Amino acid sequence: MVPLKISDLKFSTKPPKNIIIHSTSELVTFTSMDNNTFQIHRAYPYIYSNNPLNRHGYHFIIENYQNEFYPIAMQPLFTKCIWEDMDPKYHSDIHVAVLGNYDMDIPLERCYKVLAYKILCPFARYFRITYKNLLLHSEISNSKTTCPGYYFEKERMLFYFRAYMRRISINRGNF
Repeated sequence: MVPLKISDLKFSTKPPKNIIIHSTSELVTFTSMDNNTFQIHRAYPYIYSNNPLNRHGYHFIIENYQNEFYPIAMQPLFTKCIWEDMDPKYHSDIHVAVLGNYDMDIPLERCYKVLAYKILCPFARYFRITYKNLLLHSEISNSKTTCPGYYFEKERMLFYFRAYMRRISINRGNF
């Protein structure tokens, strides 16, 4: 689901060097991890009504639907995600949010697997990003934040990232 609303997104002139993980705890007023229905469609009115510039700060959001996780594109890849509490050098990086409030909920194991397999590994291979450049919002924020949440385990995310990165890509050479 890609928004078709006209916005003033700023485009990046350089490739991303990091992938930054967020949670959507600020959107938790209408979301719940235990709700087994798609919820992202309810985020759009909130995002656009509370943000006059139509920026939401994520390239992708991972949504939980009936215990399966789906990545959803939120804005074009080479656009800047501007966060006031981050150094501007991180605005051109890839920003991924996991729908939910992980200060209250414990992420399912499947969440880490889908995040690593469908988002982190493909973009890390394409842009040559290493595990050292997979960052949590709380690690680079200028303010005190727990984003993506107290219960979100970076080591578990890195475990699956390393495991999937060791797998050999398909050779599309001479067929």
